[in-house]
Amino acid sequence: ANAKLTANIEDNKNVLAADGSLNEGDYRVWTPIGTEDAAYTGTFDGADHTISGLYFNNDSVEYVGLIGFAGDAAKVEKLGIVNSYFCGADYVGGIAGQIKYVDSSYNAATIIGNNYVGGIAGWISMGGTVSDCYNTGKVNGNCEVGGIIGGGSSVAMMRLWNSGDVSGNHKIGGIIGYVYNGSTYYCYNTGSITGETCVAGMIGHLQYNGGPKYCYNAGTVRGKTYVGGLMGFGEAQYDNWIHIENCYNIGQVVGEEGTAGVGGILGYTYPALQDNHSNNYYLEGTAPIGIGGMTVDASGVMAVMSEDQFASGEVAYLLANGKTFWGQNIDN
Repeated sequence: ANAKLTANIEDNKNVLAADGSLNEGDYRVWTPIGTEDAAYTGTFDGADHTISGLYFNNDSVEYVGLIGFAGDAAKVEKLGIVNSYFCGADYVGGIAGQIKYVDSSYNAATIIGNNYVGGIAGWISMGGTVSDCYNTGKVNGNCEVGGIIGGGSSVAMMRLWNSGDVSGNHKIGGIIGYVYNGSTYYCYNTGSITGETCVAGMIGHLQYNGGPKYCYNAGTVRGKTYVGGLMGFGEAQYDNWIHIENCYNIGQVVGEEGTAGVGGILGYTYPALQDNHSNNYYLEGTAPIGIGGMTVDASGVMAVMSEDQFASGEVAYLLANGKTFWGQNIDN
């Protein structure tokens, strides 16, 4: 059934403390909408309203969120989830545990799970789209953890941003932890991203085809290996199928001492090529090289730039590349 909110809804009061931790209290427990056996199939239109005070805390249950499991025809739009707490096993997200389409929505809830954990959705079904969404809540899990999306297959991601702290172990990203065939367009991250392997401000681990385009990272990214400002690990089906274009990084990228898999733009790529990427820049002092494992930055592909070059508008000019995607007010 379709649903449309006509006002804000509050289920519980004061669920979260200011730091995103769970306040002590006796809360009414939320039952996620839709299961694998009875998926939600409608359009949930928030009409620019919020749902507040949702509480779920059972780390043995899968498919947790406002919606637990949504069918391929389902969509959520124009909805905010605030002052809420979701803790589950796999497939945990503020909007949905698993869904195909989300538009113009945001999460300000704390999200905790094991695998496939995201601020908006734990998993995006094959061929799905997530657009004009953002996350400010804390997100924590084990594997495939992202500020917006935990993981997905053949996902289109446009105009997304994350400012929440994201943490886990493997495949951790400011926007998405893992994607098989997918690209991010016009996205950015300012949150702190922490993990062990395949950790990045945008995409933790990309497999097969795609990459970030017209994106940037300004958050600190920390891991052990395969750590990158924009992408942690790129695993291409063919030589030129993974490509990062017109992106920049100004956040610190920190890996384990002595590892080669740390880069201002990309932690590591297989095959180990540079010329399939173009017009990317990273701030001097944030990382040892543009792509981890390389000894030099290839001309026209990756370039280290000083603070003055960023501040003066030079990098914005180069990123624009004759177009109008990038601009900068150099008076501020």
